[in-house]
Amino acid sequence: MSTLSVNEFKKLLREQVAVVAEDHGWRINNAAERGYAFQYWLVGVIASYEVGFDGTDPDDVCLLSNDLCADIVFEDTSRQQLLICQAKYQAFEQDVEENKVNDFFNRHDLLADRKWVLTNGSDRTRDLLADYGEKIANGYAATYYFFSTGQASERVKKIAETNNASYAAQRLPIRCDLFDFSKLKDYYVRSLSLEESPPSDVVFRIPAGRFFEKAEPYPTVVAVLKGNELRALYKRYKDALYAWNIRGYLGNRGINQEIFNTAQNESQNFFYYNNGVSAICTEYEIRDKNELNVKNFQIINGAQTISTLSNAEPNSDIDVLFRLTVTKNVKTDKGINRQIIQYNNTQNAIKVSDFRSNDEIQIWLENWFKTNKATSVIPAIAYLRKRSVGRKGVGTSLKLEEFAKVRYSYLKEPTLIHAAPKRLWSLKDDDGVYETAFGVEGDLLPTWSNETFHEALLAIALYLKIVEESKEVGRRSTELRFLQRLRFHALSLAAEYIRARKDLPPPAELLHSKTDFSSLWSSFWNLASVILIDVHSTAMEQGSTMFAFVRSEDRWEQMRKRLRLRLAIDQ
Repeated sequence: MSTLSVNEFKKLLREQVAVVAEDHGWRINNAAERGYAFQYWLVGVIASYEVGFDGTDPDDVCLLSNDLCADIVFEDTSRQQLLICQAKYQAFEQDVEENKVNDFFNRHDLLADRKWVLTNGSDRTRDLLADYGEKIANGYAATYYFFSTGQASERVKKIAETNNASYAAQRLPIRCDLFDFSKLKDYYVRSLSLEESPPSDVVFRIPAGRFFEKAEPYPTVVAVLKGNELRALYKRYKDALYAWNIRGYLGNRGINQEIFNTAQNESQNFFYYNNGVSAICTEYEIRDKNELNVKNFQIINGAQTISTLSNAEPNSDIDVLFRLTVTKNVKTDKGINRQIIQYNNTQNAIKVSDFRSNDEIQIWLENWFKTNKATSVIPAIAYLRKRSVGRKGVGTSLKLEEFAKVRYSYLKEPTLIHAAPKRLWSLKDDDGVYETAFGVEGDLLPTWSNETFHEALLAIALYLKIVEESKEVGRRSTELRFLQRLRFHALSLAAEYIRARKDLPPPAELLHSKTDFSSLWSSFWNLASVILIDVHSTAMEQGSTMFAFVRSEDRWEQMRKRLRLRLAIDQ
């Protein structure tokens, strides 16, 4: 387990922030620029720990100036969540300022006022937060993190708790969390622990008279554990407990407010309200004094329960249902482990990307991407089908959530991935489009043909080029930064353009010819960028918002008709 002393973390933090500053030409002895470097450093730590954000490039999520008290804004469109962070780099021994924490945790009402954001925010702030109120009204949740390198008093720490209670009373999906130096250190260490293997030897106690064993076909012990026992277990092993969980751990977003409230306010009823914790191992033995010795211990269901208990105060009244099953190994890609996870999560009605991460096609894609080397057109791709598998690879990383959006928008259209992204992970029988996003002509197969894979690679190459070009355009003109938000609309237009061009080489050839790809790109982008800008401008003049615009089938149809008309004229 990764450990880090206070002095080691201070040294590490100074050194790494200084490196970031040097890389970006910022002066480390300038307070504002040192703060920028701290923000960029934090983005890397958060991205390593929290799962599912659409973008984790510091240039895309950091505001830097005129930020309305927000320094970093992440969005997870699949889970409909926003993470808004304030970052204060200050002397390690200095007190965290109460008024700054209080002001930040009370930003919700101001940010929900679109006119206020547009009037007071920078161009970048407006891009990221102008639609905040609309998103919350349409089912989004928001988490506010205040990060500081200083020391928070008990009084300041209680500000988050007070605000959480206030938002809960208003039935608002808002949560606040304060990270002073010590809690930031723990957060950093926990982000490192996600790289670790399952703990090989775990020891904890099960209360006498509160457990039974089932011997066959898979040895299992079922017990009623004290919440404090699970809390201590997490404090010792942290997120290595979830190394092979299909979802990984959801970061601090895994802290479930309802679980937390039950633990704090109705501890005697926790056992009845909570589904409990399920784990697997390769061997266990109950020794004297009911000491449970476990080999290769892994939590496969109940990560939120354990992690939430670890953030609550110790409470001897909390009981938790616990089940531990012996299997041949702790990997979850096949066999009984996969089935246990599948039925546990199906019963909890979870239909999101993490549930699909061990599908045959996902495992095949992960392996197939590994065999494909970079060309002059596309870099090597490290396919990240889930958090605990291959999070760091050589080349460009591509998460399965992003790939689903890329392929669906290339094959179909872009509005669904904004309006109903969860449908990407549901089957067509459940009104989903998973078979489209990862299938072949609507059928979900365990593998793809070379032709299908090359078409998907071409879609990725175009997507990467769209992202690159739209960022560059946004740097040159802040008024055109919205093009990044329309990257999937642009990709759908690219697919329409390619299908209309009968003279183009097949995808496999385009991927190996920089000349042919560049020619395709130039002719497409010169046409598509004008269409995107014109349709967007008209919509904004008519009072639309970006939140509504990207979800509008009518606006997409306008783009597609404009493209087809222009192609017909050119021909």
